[in-house]
Amino acid sequence: MTETATPGPWAVEPYSSDYYYAGHWVSAGAAKVAECIESEADAFLIAAAPDLHEALKLAREYMRHCLGSRYEGPDPYPIIDAALAKATVAPAPVLGSAVGEKDSAP
Repeated sequence: MTETATPGPWAVEPYSSDYYYAGHWVSAGAAKVAECIESEADAFLIAAAPDLHEALKLAREYMRHCLGSRYEGPDPYPIIDAALAKATVAPAPVLGSAVGEKDSAP
């Protein structure tokens, strides 16, 4: 089973109570995505994650299809691929398989 992220858009909601931690929550409709975030800047960065993820995937495809070999700057693909991988839940390894070895699970 592959886990998927809570679909966006996400929003920042301030939270304060006499009995609980004061900070920010990030929500997607009625679902809480993150809570007890002290820094407002961190809360807004977390809330932007679905949009940033989608924009990065689109930018990568645009670069691959439209820029091709005309791009003469540093290779951005390793950074883009690492960021996309970091934002994606990887499937758990199959028990008994060695690290780096492809598993035989369907």
